[in-house]
Amino acid sequence: NFDYWKIFKEKNRINNLIIVSVNEYNTNSFILGSKFILASNCTTLLEAFLLEKLGINFLPYDNKKTHYELPKIISTNCFNRSSLETEIKNRLMKKDYSIKKLSNDEKRILKYTIANFENNSVDEILKVVKTFLIQDESKDKFSFFSSMKMYVLKERVISLINSIFRPDKFLKSKQIYRNQKNPGVNKDEVIKIAEKICKIENIDIKKINIKNLYPGLIKLENNE
Repeated sequence: NFDYWKIFKEKNRINNLIIVSVNEYNTNSFILGSKFILASNCTTLLEAFLLEKLGINFLPYDNKKTHYELPKIISTNCFNRSSLETEIKNRLMKKDYSIKKLSNDEKRILKYTIANFENNSVDEILKVVKTFLIQDESKDKFSFFSSMKMYVLKERVISLINSIFRPDKFLKSKQIYRNQKNPGVNKDEVIKIAEKICKIENIDIKKINIKNLYPGLIKLENNE
C-alpha cells in the first residue's frame, strides 16, 4: 500500500526518501541506473542479476523458512543490520559492484526456476507466436468470456459473490495488492508500444490497426 510509505515518510520527516509508484516507471530503468540494489526477498533481485547488476539481499528474519531460495542464491546476503552496513560501505569504498558468481548448484536452481535462462526470451516467444493462425476472429473464440464486456462482467460478479459469501480480509487485501501491482494495460500504453514497433520496423503508425482480440490479447495489424 503506497499510502503506508507516504505516511511513514511524513511521520518520520525523512527528506531523502523518494517513493515511486510501482506502475509509474519501469523497474528495470531504476536497476540499470543504479550501482547496485538493496531488496529483501524480492524478485527485483532476479531482475538485477539478469541485468548484470549487483543485488544485496537483506534477510533479518530469524525464521529461515521465510528466506526465499531464488533471490538468496543470486544475491549477496546480509542477515543483520551490522553486516548490511559493512557490505554497503565496502562496496562503495572499493567501487566493487560485481555480481555474485554462482556455484554449479546455484546455477542448477536458477535453470530449474527459469527454463529459458540461457536463451533469448524474445526468440522463444516468437517460436510459439508463429504457430498461431487466426483465420476468422469471430469464430476463433476460446470461451463465452472471450468477449471483453462479458469478461469484465464475470470478474465483477465473482468479486460481488466473494464479498458476500467469502468476506475474508486476507482475500480482499490480496485482490487490492494484485490490482495495485498489475492494474492492466490502457489504450495509451498500447499506442506507445505500437509506435515503438512501427519506428523499429519503419512502418507508418497510421497504417496500423489495433484490435483487442481477447482479454489481455492485443493484435497489431498492418492494413497494407
